[in-house]
Parts: sequence; structure tokens; C-alpha cells
Amino acid sequence: MKNTIKLFGIIALVAVIGLSMTACPTDGNGGNGGSITITINGLTANTRYYVSPNHVSQSGSVTWQKDEDISTMSNSAGTLSISFTIKRLKQNGFTGNCQIRYSDNEIMADWVRSINTYNMDTPTTHTLNAATDFEI
Repeated sequence: MKNTIKLFGIIALVAVIGLSMTACPTDGNGGNGGSITITINGLTANTRYYVSPNHVSQSGSVTWQKDEDISTMSNSAGTLSISFTIKRLKQNGFTGNCQIRYSDNEIMADWVRSINTYNMDTPTTHTLNAATDFEI
């Protein structure tokens, strides 16, 4: 009888711990919601690039926020990877599907936009090719 009571006690303790863990959701990335990594292949090697998500409105005009572009160097193979936290993207209004833009300078007219849009809500890596996935 004592063993049965101990067994039910252990089962109850495990149930309480299990329920308390499910009551406190976590995104596994310190509250940032995970990250979106953008990898672009086919760039000029060892060159600084700026990368940013952007929205396209129904009228076709582009909205862009300067504080979301990140610069990084492409490697010797002409590839770069940049990560944006989903939390920061959402704070700056970048949710849902967005185009991805890049340039080797900060002059707006020189930025190249992706042909397709990419989801900015779910942690993932978007891998694009400079020659085929962007408007040239």
C-alpha cells in the first residue's frame, strides 16, 4: 500500500513538472524568437555588402528601414551569410513575406531586390543566388 501511494506521488510530481514546463513557452533563443539567416551565393569575392529585408506595397512601392540593413564581407568564394533576429524584424515591422535586398554600397538606387519574397516569421535559412534570384 505504501509503495502504491509513493508511486502515485511520483506520478503526480512528474505531471506537475511537465505541466509547469508547458505553461512557460520558450523560443529557444533568449526571447528573440529565433533568427532568419540569409545566405547569398555568386557575389564578388571579398567585398563588403549591405543586406536588408524590405516590403513591397500593393502599389508596388518599396518600404525600407535603414536600421535593418547589415553589412558584412563576402568570403573568398563569393558567399555571405547574415542573420536577423525575428524579434527585431517584428519590432521594425518586417513580418510575413518580404523581399531581400543587397548592394555593395549604401546608395538606394544601387540596391538589388530579390525576385521572390521570403517568410520572415519562422526561424530558417534562405539561400539565394545573386545571378538567378535577384532583379539585375
